[in-house]
Amino acid sequence: MNFGTSIQAKREKYKRFLSLIFFCVIAVFIGLTLGYPTYLTPHEDHHAFSSIARDGWIEDGATIRLPRLSQRGNRIDISLKSWRPEGQPPALLSFELCGEEIKRLEVLQDTTVRLFLTGGCEPRTVVIRVFNPFTPGGADQRKLGVQLSGLSLGSKLGFPVVAPQVVLLITAFVLFLVLLALEIAPISYRVPVGLILLTCSGWLLSTLQLAPFSRLFPLWGVLCVMLFGASLAQTVLDEGNSVSAVDKQRRWGRACLVSLIVALGSYFRFSGISFGLPLNYHPDEVAKLNAVMRMYNSGTLDPNYFLHPTLLLYCTYGLNLAGHAFGFFSGAFHESLILSGRLVSALAGIFSIVLTYLIGKKLFSTRAGLLAASLLAVFPLHVTCSRYLKEDSLLTFFVLLSTLFAVYALRSKKSFWLVLAGIAAGCSASVKYSGLMSAVIPVLGALAIEGRWIPRDRKVWFALVLALVAVPLAFLVCSPYVLLNSTKFVEDFLFEQQHMQNGHLFAITPWSQYWMYHVERSLYKGVTAPPFFLGLIAFGFFLRKRNMPALLVIAVLLAFYFPAEYVKAKPAPQPERYILPCLPYFALLIGAFSDQMFAKKKSFLLVSGLSLFVPLFTTRILHQELVPDTRLQMARWIEREIPHGSRIYIDHKQYSPELSQEHFQVTYAPSDRIGQELELERLAAANFDYLLLSSLWFDRYFSQPRTDEFVRRRIERVLRDGELVHSVKSSGGTYGFHNPDILLFRLPKIPS
Repeated sequence: MNFGTSIQAKREKYKRFLSLIFFCVIAVFIGLTLGYPTYLTPHEDHHAFSSIARDGWIEDGATIRLPRLSQRGNRIDISLKSWRPEGQPPALLSFELCGEEIKRLEVLQDTTVRLFLTGGCEPRTVVIRVFNPFTPGGADQRKLGVQLSGLSLGSKLGFPVVAPQVVLLITAFVLFLVLLALEIAPISYRVPVGLILLTCSGWLLSTLQLAPFSRLFPLWGVLCVMLFGASLAQTVLDEGNSVSAVDKQRRWGRACLVSLIVALGSYFRFSGISFGLPLNYHPDEVAKLNAVMRMYNSGTLDPNYFLHPTLLLYCTYGLNLAGHAFGFFSGAFHESLILSGRLVSALAGIFSIVLTYLIGKKLFSTRAGLLAASLLAVFPLHVTCSRYLKEDSLLTFFVLLSTLFAVYALRSKKSFWLVLAGIAAGCSASVKYSGLMSAVIPVLGALAIEGRWIPRDRKVWFALVLALVAVPLAFLVCSPYVLLNSTKFVEDFLFEQQHMQNGHLFAITPWSQYWMYHVERSLYKGVTAPPFFLGLIAFGFFLRKRNMPALLVIAVLLAFYFPAEYVKAKPAPQPERYILPCLPYFALLIGAFSDQMFAKKKSFLLVSGLSLFVPLFTTRILHQELVPDTRLQMARWIEREIPHGSRIYIDHKQYSPELSQEHFQVTYAPSDRIGQELELERLAAANFDYLLLSSLWFDRYFSQPRTDEFVRRRIERVLRDGELVHSVKSSGGTYGFHNPDILLFRLPKIPS
C-alpha cells in the first residue's frame, strides 16, 4: 500500500514538473514573440541598423541586424525611396544574407523589396551593397545609395517566428529561477508565486525587442544568487544576536585589529593623494576650487555655487585655512585647495571604516563588524572615491553616522538617539542633495525599536518627529546660503534636477538596463567578484530570515541604490560613484552572513580571507600605478620624442596630457562637436601632425549604453586606420579618473 502511494506521489511530482516546463515554454515564447518588433525605422530603432543613419540614407556595406529568428518562415519588406541627386543614375543595390546574395535590383522608383530570411547564420544580418554610391561632399563623406523609410517583419503566421533553440535556452534559465523561488516559498503560496514569476519573465522578455539577452542576464543572475542565499537561510537556525568568540576577547585585542584595519585603509587613501597636482586631472574638482576661491576673495561664506550643497566646500575651506595657519601648507591659498578637499574625502573615508565596524558590532557581532570594516577598507571604489575633491566620500560618512545613531536607539531602546540620527541625515543632505534619502534612517530606527510598522510608544513618536524636523534644520545650518542667496540656489538646483532627468550626454533610463546598470557596471567592479557574489547571497539570506537588524541595513542600501538607478544621468567616466553610500551596507551584509554561516573560527577566517584577497589585490595594483599617471608618462614621452613645433590635436584637456605650449602647437577639440571633427583626413588637411586620444573620453562610446553610433564609428575608424605612434596604458586598467589609455596617432601627410 505504501509502495503504491509512493509511486503515485512520484507520478504527481513528475506531472507538476512537466506542467511547469510547459508553462515556462509558453511564457518564454509569448514574451519573445511579443517583444519582437514588426516595423522598424532608422530613426526610432537605430540600434538594429548599422551604416544607416537616422535620416534613412543607406551607406555601402550597411547592415540590418535581426537576432533570434528561426532559420525558416520569416520575411522582411524593405521600403526604399528612389530619389538621388540630379545627375546620379538609379541606385544599384545588392542584398546579402548569411554571406550569399539573395537579391539584386535597380531602384527606379519608390519600391518595397521582400526578402526571405532563410539561412543558418545567427543573427540574421542583411548586408546591403551599393554598386554606384555617391558622396554628398563637404563634411559628409559617406558613400550613399538610397533612403530607407522603414521595414516590416513578419511570417505566414502574422508574427516573427523565434528560433526554437532560443526558446529552449531561455526556458532553461526561467525554469531554474522559478524552481529556486518555489524551493523557498511556503507550500500554500507556490502556485501564485510560480504564476507571478512566469508572468514577470514573459513581460521582461517582451521588453527586450532587438536588444541582446546579455541585458537581461545581470538581472537573472542577481535573482538566482539571491534566491540561493534565501534557500541557505532555511538551513541556519536563527540564534538571535549571540556574542561570537571574538566578542569574548579582551578589548585591547579588538582595538589592535581595528587599528590595523584603519591603518591599511589610511595607507591606501593617503598615499598618492596628490596625484596629478598641480595639473587638473579631475574636471569636477576645478568647480569646487573656484567656489571656495570666490568665498576666500569675497570674505564671505557665499560660494555662489549650488549645483551641490556647500558642506564639502566649507570643510575644504576650513581645512585649508587650518593647514596654512599651522604651517602644513605653504604658498598661495589656492595652490593647496584641491589637496585640502581630497584630505577631507580621505578622512571621511577612514572614519567611515570605523563607523562600519561600530555598526556591525552593535547590530550583529564583533566578527561581523571587523570583516565589514576590512572589506570597506580595501574596496577599490571606496578607496578611489576617497582621493577626490568630490561629495561622495563625505556623504557616505554622514549616512553611516546617521545609521550608527539609529542603531544606538535600537539597541538601547532610548529614542533620543533618533534626533541625532536626524541631524546627521541633514548634514548628509548638505553634502549632496541625494543625501535627503538619509531622512529614512531615523524612520527605520523608530520602526526597529519596537519591531512594528507603527510604533506605539509616544516617546518614540516624539523623538521621530524631532528627528524629521532636525533634517531640514541641519541642512540649512550647514548650507545657509540656500536661503541667503535663494535666487542662485533655485537656478542651480533646477539645472541639476534637469540634468538628472535628461541625462549626461546620453540618457540612460532604469528600465533600459532593467535596474541593473549599477549592479553590473559599478558594484561588481567596485567591490570585485568574490564580495559581490557573497553579498548577493547574504542579501537573499537575510531577506528570507527577516532579521530586523539586517533588514535595516538592506533598507538603507536600497534607499541609495534605487535613486542612483532611477536618474537618467550616469556620467562617464565614473558613474559608479553614485552608489558609494551602498558599499558599507553591502560589506555589513557580508560580515553578518559570514558570521552566522561559519560559526567555527577557522571557517570564518577562511571565508574572510577569500572575500578580502581579490579587492585587496586589485586595490594594491591600482595604488602601485597611481603615480605617475599615464597622462604624465605620455607628456614626458612626447617632450622627448616628438619634434618641437609639431601641431597636436587633443580630444579633451583634463582627460589628456598637458603639453608645453612653448614646444608644441596644441589645439583642444571643441566639446560640442568633437565627434564631428574626428576624422584623420580632415585633421591632416588642417595641417595637424598628430592626434592624441584619451580613453576617459572615447571609451564611453564603447562601454556605455545608448551612445551616439555616428561618433563611435568615427572613433573605430581612427583606432583601426590611424598610424599609432605610441600608447601608454596601465596594467591595472583605467579606474575612476586614474590612468586612462593614452593613444598618439601620426596624421597622414596631404600632398600640396
